[in-house]
Amino acid sequence: MAVYISLTVVACVLTVFFLVVRVTQKPVYGLLTKTLASLGFLALGTGGLVVQNGFLPDGLALIPLGLAFGLVGDIVLDLKRAHSEYEGLYLTSGMVSFGIGHIVYFLALVLLATPYVGDLLIPALISLGIAAVVITVMMVVSIKLMHAKYGKHLVLGIVYGFILSFMTVFSIYIAILDRGFLLFGLGMAFFLISDIILNTMYFVEGQKENKLYCILNHATYYAAQILIASFVYLI
Repeated sequence: MAVYISLTVVACVLTVFFLVVRVTQKPVYGLLTKTLASLGFLALGTGGLVVQNGFLPDGLALIPLGLAFGLVGDIVLDLKRAHSEYEGLYLTSGMVSFGIGHIVYFLALVLLATPYVGDLLIPALISLGIAAVVITVMMVVSIKLMHAKYGKHLVLGIVYGFILSFMTVFSIYIAILDRGFLLFGLGMAFFLISDIILNTMYFVEGQKENKLYCILNHATYYAAQILIASFVYLI
């Protein structure tokens, strides 16, 4: 418990430090402090494996791997602020990295939840259906009402949005079936909220440097990753 509390405090402090720097300093300083903040949640998740004392349930080691893909995505997305000429490439790479991270989380959740929940086929199918509805509504609302401009990222945005929506619905469904997965479900819910805000910042004209959106986006994102990393200690 001491390891968990210590690493959680460090991760939260690094997150707050990054948020202050992100809205007040040049992009390069934001990138450096963002990397530190992401290393904070990665260390938290990895520390959870260490305190398991050699007992690692199937799939648990995949959680830090998913966190690592998040860290890579964080770095890549912030690089576009320092090198705007490659913004499209960095945005694409970041979405791919986060998408792979969500797939890794899915594999981890299936391996971890099966012994407790049993047959996951029905929850998966229901989640797929709900995810399809969620992403459709999100895209229609953002394009029609918010005048979002996705350009060449439209297809990738739809694919990534579907993966994220599915994982969010699926993890919440599993958390309802077994409360031991509550932190994971909450983490994915915060992830979805964070990316909805990020979607507005990236694709709605005039919102890219909105400081309130920036704070809300990163606060909910780091809350998501810290909750998911905390799940490693409680499974």
